[in-house]
This record gives sequence, C-alpha cells and structure tokens, in this order.
Amino acid sequence: TAYIDPRNKNTWFWLDYRSADRGQSWQKMNNCAAIYTHDPKTGTLYGIGGSSPLSTQVVRSVDGGQSWENVVDIGQGEIRDVALNHLTQTLYIATQQKIIRHDMKTRVTTDTAALPLDQ
Repeated sequence: TAYIDPRNKNTWFWLDYRSADRGQSWQKMNNCAAIYTHDPKTGTLYGIGGSSPLSTQVVRSVDGGQSWENVVDIGQGEIRDVALNHLTQTLYIATQQKIIRHDMKTRVTTDTAALPLDQ
C-alpha cells in the first residue's frame, strides 16, 4: 500500500518503507508492514505490524511513522484492511474470514461479521 502522511506531505510510505523527502530516499520501518488509515483529528497513523503484510497486529504511530506501537493483536487471520471511526475511536479490522471491531477506549475486541466464502 502507498500512503502520504496527512500532517506532512513530504513524508511518503510504501509498504514497509518511509520517505521524509517525497521519495528521494527510503528507509525501512521497524514494526510496520503497511499503513491503511489515519485519525484526521490527531494525524495518528494506523497500519499492520511486523515486517510482513501477513500480520495479526494493528500498530499506530504518533510521530509520522518514525516509531510504531502495538494497538491490538487479533490472534489469528491475516489482516487485509484497517479502517478507523475517529469519532468513536473504533478500529474495524478486515481479515479474509471476518470483520473485527476494536474499541480503543475500552480495549474490547469483538467479531462483527463473518464474510461469505467465495462461490
């Protein structure tokens, strides 16, 4: 995935790489395999953890992708996408099998729906 930091248009991301100079040079990020969304109020970035896009962890960065901390580990299933409702501070995490909701205020994680299998 490709992403541009909403607070700093000079900072670009591509998979697990970060550029602070609009793509002139790239550095590998530690503990982030891809960025999927951000909080429009705070600029906090959200992505999947580890060094592989087959992760079970959601991570966040409050410093423009320079460092990453774990938010939640869903335990099983590869994360395919992450969305944020910034008003309720709820993450929606899509895996190949289901959608998971994680309330960041209460730290409660629940399955919301099973996805239909391909026909």
